[in-house]
Amino acid sequence: MADAVTALVAAVFAANGRIVFGGHPTITPLVLRMAADHAAQQAVSVYQSEEFRDLITEPTRELERLGFGTIVSTPRGRDLSESLALMRHMMVERNTDMVGALFVGGMEGIADEYALVGELRPTLARLPLTAPGGAAARLDPIGGTRRPLPPELADWLRSPRYPLTAARIVRFLSET
Repeated sequence: MADAVTALVAAVFAANGRIVFGGHPTITPLVLRMAADHAAQQAVSVYQSEEFRDLITEPTRELERLGFGTIVSTPRGRDLSESLALMRHMMVERNTDMVGALFVGGMEGIADEYALVGELRPTLARLPLTAPGGAAARLDPIGGTRRPLPPELADWLRSPRYPLTAARIVRFLSET
């Protein structure tokens, strides 16, 4: 999964794009480190539930202090499930300039996020990479209402050739 994330993030930064995602202890430091490696100032917004405030590492906080991203704190819910639902809702609702939603790996929450994007942002393409496995492998790619999904892109979303797949995704999103 890290190879797929790395390829996607690198392609987005190469296109001067931004990354918005829900914080994860292994993915957050990777994405922020890549922002630093690409000198991509303020190119990352990490939504993080207060439920996990104590799990944010010092290196991750240092990358935020250096300006490579922003950690957006979201309120704690009554339980973990509600905390994550609040985080996802705020992430999708607040970022009105998103051009697409990418899904990689994950567990059951990926399907919830996928459905939420469809509900709150029906114009957005929802693009799951299936090769890394996880819950994203069970989702169907949808082009959104702005532009239909080209069949060849649907094929690439199943490919483990992540750098080429990422380049095609970024090209598709930049034309949307």
